[in-house]
Amino acid sequence: MNFNTLEFMKTVCQAVREMSPEGTEIIVIDNASRDGSWDWLRQRPFGVRAVRVPTNIGHGRALDIGLFLSRSEYVVTLDSDAFPFSSRWIETIIDPLSRPGVLGSGSWGPRGRLHPACSAFRRRTVLDAGLSFQNYNLHRDLGQDPVFGENTWDTGELLFERLGRDRVVLHDAVPTEWGWGVVIGGVVYHHTGGTTGITDDPEQLLRKKTRLWNEAIAKLAGD
Repeated sequence: MNFNTLEFMKTVCQAVREMSPEGTEIIVIDNASRDGSWDWLRQRPFGVRAVRVPTNIGHGRALDIGLFLSRSEYVVTLDSDAFPFSSRWIETIIDPLSRPGVLGSGSWGPRGRLHPACSAFRRRTVLDAGLSFQNYNLHRDLGQDPVFGENTWDTGELLFERLGRDRVVLHDAVPTEWGWGVVIGGVVYHHTGGTTGITDDPEQLLRKKTRLWNEAIAKLAGD
């Protein structure tokens, strides 16, 4: 899913193509970006299959569309600020799905739940069970303040609970030595919060995010 993160997305699409087996399908759902993302995507760079929606429908709904459009047995989700830097990345993330009873695999996230910055499923598992990546905000119905993990579940947390905690393998998300981002399973870098508020970040913070993103590329993808 992409929303106004063109420069991050370019790196991610290139890395996925270069680090993945031949024939790997890359799907990007663009949430009505205004930063030139669609002009780039419509040229089908790196063989990307892209869909533009007319308004920002949010992270979860965009992931639902991407999974529905996929023609692959396995589906891996990546945030637009998460790139693979090892040719073993798909094998590492998908292999747990071959174990008896395992339905999902992906990055460890806050509150000990699955983080969709990097997650994997058999496509049929999600579709046949009628599952969704969409957030569930029960507090809106009850008039309560949101408390994640109690009355509110985010994209990864909700899917994690529906699949069953004992049926999802979580890969360690290890903080980097340069103080921003994490390395997932030793094969994928996530720029944690790199795209949050990117259109209205203070200029100084945006420069820092960009500098550290480029540093991550140099340290990991350049190896």
